[in-house]
Amino acid sequence: MTIILDKTTTNIQWLRSDVPVSLNDVILSLRLALQKTPIYFDGNKRSKGSDLVLAAEKKIPKYLSKHSLEFEVLSEQQIRLHFNDVTSQDRLDLFIKISINDTNWYVVIEFDSARADQVAKKFVSRIAQVPNNNLVYIAYCYPGTKSMNLSEVNKYFQYMESISKNLNLAGFVGMTPPKNRGDL
Repeated sequence: MTIILDKTTTNIQWLRSDVPVSLNDVILSLRLALQKTPIYFDGNKRSKGSDLVLAAEKKIPKYLSKHSLEFEVLSEQQIRLHFNDVTSQDRLDLFIKISINDTNWYVVIEFDSARADQVAKKFVSRIAQVPNNNLVYIAYCYPGTKSMNLSEVNKYFQYMESISKNLNLAGFVGMTPPKNRGDL
């Protein structure tokens, strides 16, 4: 049996130039925690997206605790529970609240198969509902079917970075696996 060791890694990252250095460090730690979240188990069976969310939720506090700051990691959170003007039932896969120098920063991490339309749809939905100025959005893609085009996902990551800049988000990170293996 061949064991697949593919990892989802950062393909693109942009952070606004005025974000605190400590937030840059936190984002680096989050990227490492997500990269160390195993996509495969029992040889080469791919974990479901919901299992990846749970694994990342358990792993992230270990990586963030070294920063000596206040944070909270929440999974499957309805957006309206955290932002009063939101009325939808939409949920965030992972929602991380970080306090740095009395300023609250929000990190939204969404887990999707590497499919450009799915990734772009989720991004638009989330940035439309979460206040943008202190938001870092992380798109974490795991392998999908062979017909899913990673080049297209990466092209949309560039669009998402541009939109993030134009809307003055705090940052955007796009993470992809090395290839789609067709294991869904």
